[in-house]
Amino acid sequence: MKRSTIDIELTDGRRFTVQTSTRDYVQYDTTAKRQKPPWGPMTENIALWEAFTGWAAAKRTGNYSGSWEQFLDDAVSVDTQPQDGEVDPTLRGAGDDSSPS
Repeated sequence: MKRSTIDIELTDGRRFTVQTSTRDYVQYDTTAKRQKPPWGPMTENIALWEAFTGWAAAKRTGNYSGSWEQFLDDAVSVDTQPQDGEVDPTLRGAGDDSSPS
């Protein structure tokens, strides 16, 4: 999976941008499997995947120090930006007409 750029806004007004890495995606996969019931792959819950990988990247880069649960309370917006020339990864498999012409 390619790296994503994620813009995050918190309830305290802070805004920052993070770059995801393989570590963030693997952390989602391992955490998702431990949940009861399991969260499933990103295509089954794109908003959860986007928020979790944004949180993981923010923790890894030192932009956020709170827990996943606290991040859910603090996050106003978690928005993945497409890389140049790519379709937003959260739209893949969504079944809309957003495919490039």
